[in-house]
Amino acid sequence: MVQTIRDIKEFNLLVLRFREPSDFVALQLRMYKEYEQQLSTELPTYFVVHEEREFAFWSKLLPREKLLCVINPRDLLQLYARTNKMISLRVHASVVALGFGKEVCNIGMDSRSNILEAVGVKSLPMIKFELGSSPVFETCPNIDQIKSSTEERFKEDISNGN
Repeated sequence: MVQTIRDIKEFNLLVLRFREPSDFVALQLRMYKEYEQQLSTELPTYFVVHEEREFAFWSKLLPREKLLCVINPRDLLQLYARTNKMISLRVHASVVALGFGKEVCNIGMDSRSNILEAVGVKSLPMIKFELGSSPVFETCPNIDQIKSSTEERFKEDISNGN
């Protein structure tokens, strides 16, 4: 019987991003392969992309059996919920995984990654990624408190007609 990603209960995840120029792609590929070696060898590691054009690009460079293309938001949530550790170049992927209590190393490509500092999580700056810094995995220990206060603010905004 062939095992699929849906059959695997827990795994490590590297969230890829396609970005020109080609020298950045080569660097990103090298770093991701090095990072893959640093993740738990007890669990499988997969690469995920969120667009078909990214999948077409990365499928030429990575083992096909380890590359996932997940576009549907519900499937992405299910994927992130089963992740053990995640290294991500996409801040929205990091935010969701942190919300599930997962260990995340977000690689900050721009100022959007600063949003994570609001919950006490620091991103690995792109320059340090490029220089080969080891990933630092963080969690958001007060996530339940954040969710509760966000829910309360949401209810308040709704009741005030905002």
